[in-house]
Amino acid sequence: GFSMKHSIAYIIDVAGDIDPDFKANHQIYTLPCAINFKDGQYIAEVTIDRETLIKKMEEEVPTTSTCSLDYLEEILQDIRKRGIENVLLVTMGNKFSSLHGLVQLYSQGVEDLNIYCLNSQAISFAEGAYLIRAIDLESQ
Repeated sequence: GFSMKHSIAYIIDVAGDIDPDFKANHQIYTLPCAINFKDGQYIAEVTIDRETLIKKMEEEVPTTSTCSLDYLEEILQDIRKRGIENVLLVTMGNKFSSLHGLVQLYSQGVEDLNIYCLNSQAISFAEGAYLIRAIDLESQ
């Protein structure tokens, strides 16, 4: 597929629902997170697929989701290899998760990249919309 050359790398946590083709075209990284439902914990896109997750989220709002910073570090390593210094990381609203605070704190310790953590205050499609808008703005 055709891929735009971005000067910014985009990361979104897994609660932000974005079309997989759009993600592939824009080289958007997904931060896998552990999501807790009443029947147990799932790691989005690792132990549960997108469709199942969306169905479950329609039935109940997951209580908390944490993220292994190892995943984030792997993504950042890949971004460095691509020679990109600016990173936009969109997270689900901090009322749903402590993820925003966690990645923001972690990002402050990363010296060689400019990481902007956007707290979308949302979950699912609304969260994804922020990222799509940012990409529109960048390409103007």
